[in-house]
Amino acid sequence: MPSLSKIYSIYVREGVIPEISFETSGRSFADLGNAKNVVIAGMDSVTPKFSILKTAISAAYERIPYPIVIKEGRLQYDDGKITLEDVRGAIGSSFFSGLAGSLSNGADRHIEISSGSFSLDLDQLKDLLPTFEAFQENFKDVHFIGGRVELVSLFLKGPLNDPKRWDFRGAGSVDGMAVKHEKLPGVMKIARGGFSAAPAKFTFAGAKVEMLDASLIVDGFLEGSNETSLFLEATAAGTIGAQMTGWLSHQAALPGQLALRPPLRLTDSRVLWRKGGDVYFRGEVTFGDEPRIYLDVVRGSRMVAFKELAVVDGKQRARITLDLERDKLALSFKGALGQKTLNRVFQSSPFQSDLLQGDIEISALISDPLQFSARGRLEGKNLLLPFNKDPVIVEKFLVEGGEDGMQIRSADFRWRSSQVSLLGKLASEKTALRVDMDVSADQLVWEEISGAMKRGDDHRQDKRAAGISLPHVAGDIRLKAARFTYGRFNLDPLRMRLAVSSSGLYGKVEEAVICGIRAAGRLMTDDEVDLDVRFSVTDGQLQESSLCLSNRRQDIRGTYSLDAQVAGRGDIETLAKLLKGRFALVARDGEIVRAPALDATFDYLNKTDDFSLAFPDLDTKATPYRLISAKGTIEGTTIMSSEAIIEVPPFTITGQGKIDLEHKQIDGKGLISMLMPADQVIRQLPVLGSIIGTSLVSIPVQVTGSLERPNVTYLSPAAVGTELLNIPARVLGVPFGAIQLFTPSLREPKRK
Repeated sequence: MPSLSKIYSIYVREGVIPEISFETSGRSFADLGNAKNVVIAGMDSVTPKFSILKTAISAAYERIPYPIVIKEGRLQYDDGKITLEDVRGAIGSSFFSGLAGSLSNGADRHIEISSGSFSLDLDQLKDLLPTFEAFQENFKDVHFIGGRVELVSLFLKGPLNDPKRWDFRGAGSVDGMAVKHEKLPGVMKIARGGFSAAPAKFTFAGAKVEMLDASLIVDGFLEGSNETSLFLEATAAGTIGAQMTGWLSHQAALPGQLALRPPLRLTDSRVLWRKGGDVYFRGEVTFGDEPRIYLDVVRGSRMVAFKELAVVDGKQRARITLDLERDKLALSFKGALGQKTLNRVFQSSPFQSDLLQGDIEISALISDPLQFSARGRLEGKNLLLPFNKDPVIVEKFLVEGGEDGMQIRSADFRWRSSQVSLLGKLASEKTALRVDMDVSADQLVWEEISGAMKRGDDHRQDKRAAGISLPHVAGDIRLKAARFTYGRFNLDPLRMRLAVSSSGLYGKVEEAVICGIRAAGRLMTDDEVDLDVRFSVTDGQLQESSLCLSNRRQDIRGTYSLDAQVAGRGDIETLAKLLKGRFALVARDGEIVRAPALDATFDYLNKTDDFSLAFPDLDTKATPYRLISAKGTIEGTTIMSSEAIIEVPPFTITGQGKIDLEHKQIDGKGLISMLMPADQVIRQLPVLGSIIGTSLVSIPVQVTGSLERPNVTYLSPAAVGTELLNIPARVLGVPFGAIQLFTPSLREPKRK
């Protein structure tokens, strides 16, 4: 029995035929094997050729890790071309028969398979495919685990080294196929199924697919080419259990509250998908035994349309449609939907409702003019709606549509710590959706509202980025809140009117009380915020205001009056620093329980041992006062006091300075004055000096540093200034020259 490699070597050695390299990407056959019934035609032929009849060849190829056996058939070589006819054989445990085709080994290496059937062992195929460069990328993450592919017909033609240019057609079936892929949650088993393949289209039919706890019968096709995007059309029927439902929910990035309740049963479901295009689903989904939900939905980059969403749960039925495109909204609801049904659909229902029922249609077209219409009636009770991380609980609502728009007859809902009621109307005007609404609440928290508004702005930006337009809103909103919280401050109550337009917002504060102080004014927003507010108190209780404004660091009691105003314009982040205003305060006949700056001043003077009388000690008891007055200006977050007077008999304290609220700092100077003989005030009088015999002594001090723990020192007489000296002279009714300053020493500040 001659060796094919020896026969081939003779031809090459005699120079009858050129050396033919059976190789791909530089690798050659290790052994051409043995053959029977070899017919060799003329060694002297100009065009050498040979034929192998009734072939029985065994061969090895270093790229194929399994033995190659050709059991029968005809193999012919002629002019650089190998031709096969009716060849039957095996590669490992994969078989082929009726194989006919050719392989050209000239400059244009070409392969053609005109007929043949194959039975492929996928367990061995997983080791074979990666050895060919053309398949390495596509199959690097694919792992076959058992099963066979029966290829009953195959036609293939194209350049040997460029599989992407092959023209091919084939058909067959799979049996017991199992595939593992890194992006799949488990092994995908295909128990059976038929298929056909062409360069731009792969069709599958009757495929029984199982993965995790899902089992489906799938039909469809996948097509695409270099010129067209990938397209999938498939139908499926079967069941999906808890594991697969969880994985699909995760892949779809569904929030936890939208987790579906397994098992799901699909009936007559159809999916259309195009890469970079729309996704279409139509079919029936059953959750357990009930409810049944029929879906007909399309999702595109700039639109979403529920052509139909029908829910059937026993005698309860509901039908919903939604069409949301760039400039159009259409929504309808007809029927009844209750909590029992929702609990069967969702594991932890994000939408909760004792009952949602009615028949309503709403449509809007964002154009010029804006078109908005509503018809019908919809009502519900205890409806829970997901809103960011905090659900909105609509306790009850009733809306009605008519020729003049949509009437919100009532809407009571809870969100976070707020109980809110709405009553009003929505209608269309030329360029905006007009709102005329009364809003009342037990309490509102600005930080919660602003956070929701920011997320709403982000959501609107996402909508705009997706090509979905949102209408402008215009109209009037009347707000009444029993309490409005801003930071640590409460407005009890807040009543204001808001006018919304395309150019911005105008708000008029009609009534507001903050820390016992009435506030009224206006607020305008366009590109910036424009604020003008007046604060006033007449015969109010100072204790409430002092505790509230100072965050309980000061406690001053008595009856007081206040007149103040602030105004400014700027962006919301810097507005506080741009405010300007004025204030004037007068309090009478009360007591000082806590006041850090005054307490530190009295403590400092008591510890100097310079005086024969004791100053009040606020650490032990409250100090009564006859008068407190202050006036000055407001510059951003700084209060500038041009005059402050505190009458704590026998002391009259007068001062000037500023308080930086942003940094919680104080910088002030003052005089503690007494209308009494100097020898009753000063412990050690000088033997000679102008102070002897005087009846008005003033002690200059300086207060600086932290508002909570200020530093106190004596103030140099040269730093007092005429303006400050005039205050006690005017208050006490003495000549300016009668005031004598006493500063025995400039001591370092002493802390309590």
